[in-house]
Amino acid sequence: RLKAEGALTCDGLLEQANDYLERFDLVGIAEETEATMLLVADLLGLQALPISGQLNRNPHRKRPPDSEAYKAMERLNECSIRVYDHWRGRFARVVDAQGASFQHRLQHLRALLRSRPSKAVAKYATINATPKQEAEGIPVQSPGA
Repeated sequence: RLKAEGALTCDGLLEQANDYLERFDLVGIAEETEATMLLVADLLGLQALPISGQLNRNPHRKRPPDSEAYKAMERLNECSIRVYDHWRGRFARVVDAQGASFQHRLQHLRALLRSRPSKAVAKYATINATPKQEAEGIPVQSPGA
């Protein structure tokens, strides 16, 4: 039952969400689509993740955090925000733990997506580069690194 019905507290919701999400090898974050993609590619040993166009872009104007509507949404979604903040922090720690090689490949992927938004292909920043990619100086993760 929902918190609004008095059956679940924010702490209870956070505990349930954490228990459920702990079952997954990776919980990605929407704002970190590129890092999530790269982590998934590495977890699965994929050589390519083809993607085209902009990732996670919202052309709509955002409400300023100091607006009344924004404050009301925060109050109504306090529990969800706590769950999200917890997992966003955990995701950041996972990304940081990947080391310099991952960060370099992530920077390269982001630069590629910015420079060729309609033709970008994620394979240029994943593991097991092709000879052509190696010739172009594409960063490669060593197996087991």
